Amino acid sequence: CNKIPLQTAAEAFFVAGSSTGLDRLRALAGQIASPEHWDRLAIRRMLDDLYSAQRAFAASALLQENQAEQAWADSHKAEIASVLQFLDELERSGTPTVAMLALANSQIQRLAGH
Repeated sequence: CNKIPLQTAAEAFFVAGSSTGLDRLRALAGQIASPEHWDRLAIRRMLDDLYSAQRAFAASALLQENQAEQAWADSHKAEIASVLQFLDELERSGTPTVAMLALANSQIQRLAGH
């Protein structure tokens, strides 16, 4: 079992969040103020999914030898570009909704291989 320095793991985690748009997506989710109990539960569940995907992206990057984050991002360039384009569209479309978040989450989960 290889031990990875905490700073290296933290860097991989934060780079995964910014490079894949997960940070932006969580910010959009934070703008959704639904009075519906089930919508709020769905949002929390999707946020959990997004953090899980971020951990998976970081772990995958750490399995690379050199320049872990960049190597991982380069090997998933097309998928990441698609997610970022979708996020651009969401941000331009106005107030985010639970449905928008669900669609974005499905793209992230596909990228994560879930």
